[in-house]
Amino acid sequence: MGVRRMISSLSRVKPTGTRDYAMILLMALYGLRAGEIRGLRISDVDFKNHTLTVGRRKTRRTQRFPLTPAASNALKKYINRTRPGSECPSLFLTTVTPCGPISHSCLYHRTSDLFRRSGVESLHKGPHAFRHACASQLMEKGASVRDIAAFLGHRHLRSVREYTRYNEKQLRQIAEFSLKGLL
Repeated sequence: MGVRRMISSLSRVKPTGTRDYAMILLMALYGLRAGEIRGLRISDVDFKNHTLTVGRRKTRRTQRFPLTPAASNALKKYINRTRPGSECPSLFLTTVTPCGPISHSCLYHRTSDLFRRSGVESLHKGPHAFRHACASQLMEKGASVRDIAAFLGHRHLRSVREYTRYNEKQLRQIAEFSLKGLL
């Protein structure tokens, strides 16, 4: 999907770019839904213990993830340098006064604009595309469907069915498999 290209294309000079970088990185690394990004609180980030606590809204469960160095650095930079001063406990805020939690439409527009600007073609161009990319990455690394379901916070394996489709590259490798020497 070109997730790395998209993430590296984000400008981290402006406050919106620093915020967007942190949000997109969390969606890509942890497969977070838009609602989960919007639901994150500052208190969900524990730099001391290197953990991110996510409230999985669909399952009403809490899941803890180890903070990768990249995620930790992005969140520190956003929180300490560019997050607007506000009493609002939400992690990701708008940059327009009065600052409040980022809206679903803003998150969708920021991600779809990123697809457009980076030239990445995808059937879906919103936040959920990063969830699909995360699942595909887990599959490519050999994770089982059960592990992918657990990582993405699904209760049932059937919920992961849509993420387990073969991509074109994998199908091409299967089609080009040679039986020479086996017959």
